[in-house]
Amino acid sequence: MRKDGLSLRNYGLSLLAIFFVIIAIIFGSEIYRNRWEIYTSYEGRYIVYHPAKDPIGMTYQVKTDAGEIDVHTVVTVQGGVGYEVSYCDFPKKFIQANILDKVFAISCFRKSDIVKGNFISKRSIMLNGYPGLEVRFYSPNEIISKARMYLVKNRLYQLTVSTFEDREDKILNGIGRIF
Repeated sequence: MRKDGLSLRNYGLSLLAIFFVIIAIIFGSEIYRNRWEIYTSYEGRYIVYHPAKDPIGMTYQVKTDAGEIDVHTVVTVQGGVGYEVSYCDFPKKFIQANILDKVFAISCFRKSDIVKGNFISKRSIMLNGYPGLEVRFYSPNEIISKARMYLVKNRLYQLTVSTFEDREDKILNGIGRIF
């Protein structure tokens, strides 16, 4: 029991967090699994395998159709590969009033705007019954990024990996097995 009276179970690590750990354990290649650490975000209610023990965390605001949204993210750049795990909470009224595509469009636009890139592909995905979207985009400086986004109630979780084009297949195929 923690000082504030909340146990870890009561704090409610979401099914999403547990799923990511299980997938990483089952499908993670030995190369990645041996180098990666378990990273837990109690505030974000998720657990993931991450290449750094203490990734850089930050919070920034993004102006959207839903108003200003706080985006909480942890980032690591290691061996020429950038890893990002982030989440943001949309107002419940916005989620109920808008179609799912609009929520993902806001996030995808933000990703492509940051890297000044072009979308290569996108496809719908699911995680434990929650809708998701996987996108790949290319930036002018020859960086390929792959992002997976899942909407769990009003929270949007995002996992992004970015690497140089000549490493694309090796890294993206390995990451695809991990999350």
